[in-house]
Amino acid sequence: MLNSEFLGVWLGLAGLSLLSLLAVFYARHRHKVIPPYEPQAALFTPAERAFFVILRDVLEPQFLIFGKVRLADIIKTRSGLEPNEQRRSFYKIIGKHVDFVICRDKDLSVIGVIELDDSSHNRADRRARDIFVDGALGAAKIPIAHIKVRRHYTKAHLRAELTRQLGI
Repeated sequence: MLNSEFLGVWLGLAGLSLLSLLAVFYARHRHKVIPPYEPQAALFTPAERAFFVILRDVLEPQFLIFGKVRLADIIKTRSGLEPNEQRRSFYKIIGKHVDFVICRDKDLSVIGVIELDDSSHNRADRRARDIFVDGALGAAKIPIAHIKVRRHYTKAHLRAELTRQLGI
């Protein structure tokens, strides 16, 4: 009986010691494994949000708006390309996104893309990016509307621009 009590006490102490060691190890190393990320303040910039609000009012209910969509989520590389060309073409679209994508509510098919053009679109690198994105979307037969950023939008003007540029 004495041996079984001794064994029970010994196992209990060993278990507590192991838990203590694990707690010390966790306390020392938990700060090293925290990823270097934090949340953005909001999904959209103030200009994008203002545009989104009026866009929502302008579009008919059969359309849905998605924001900040990766180009690779709405277009893909053509089949039949050589593997290296396929890979290069994919890498050109994987890191790019568009501001807004308009889809049909019933099947989520893409109707068109909207890019808000602020002053950054006057830079040479942004112009080159816009030319590439416009060409890629054109090849995929997806219309794109470029709308200049404004302090205020009118529903009539935005509706006319969407009709002219996207046909909706």
